[in-house]
Amino acid sequence: MRRPTPHVSIRPTPPRLALSLLMACLCLDAMAPAQADSQVTLTGKITAGTCVVNHPSVAWEDISAADIPEGGRVTASTRRFDIELSSCAGVTAATFTFGSTADADPVEADTFRNTATSPAPYLSIWIQRANAIGACPSSGSTQKPGTTHNVLVDSDAITVPMCATYYQRRDGRITAGDVHAAIVLGIAYN
Repeated sequence: MRRPTPHVSIRPTPPRLALSLLMACLCLDAMAPAQADSQVTLTGKITAGTCVVNHPSVAWEDISAADIPEGGRVTASTRRFDIELSSCAGVTAATFTFGSTADADPVEADTFRNTATSPAPYLSIWIQRANAIGACPSSGSTQKPGTTHNVLVDSDAITVPMCATYYQRRDGRITAGDVHAAIVLGIAYN
């Protein structure tokens, strides 16, 4: 006896089912991650380094008011001091600012005010840059309050020679008293 052959029937896919399958495929495609190119921008700046700065101090010997000539620079009081920069890294120049205009003497504006508690009247302090050989000049090179002085930093340590001198104001005679000034030295590095 023969066995009956099974009947296999292939039915066409209904249009709704085909459309559903097509939509499912399209949705899967739409959910794939989007791609785009981008750019990372990196910016920065290398600034000048700094130096270690000493804290110079000038201590004058006592001078008799009778030995001070009238008007101007008191030569016997001239003292050299050094501003020293060391451990300079990444520095090619420095700009020093000596105090501010508020530090100026009210009569001799090119000199610094004597701020002692019991000041010697009619005395101010004259600050100068030393000359090329490191000596204190008798005139010129004045470092007025609030002004700047630029120096080249060509090694990891430099010395900037300066001078401090008593100055007899033009409005009176110096008499007994103390002398003091604390000048803020601002330094900007390049």
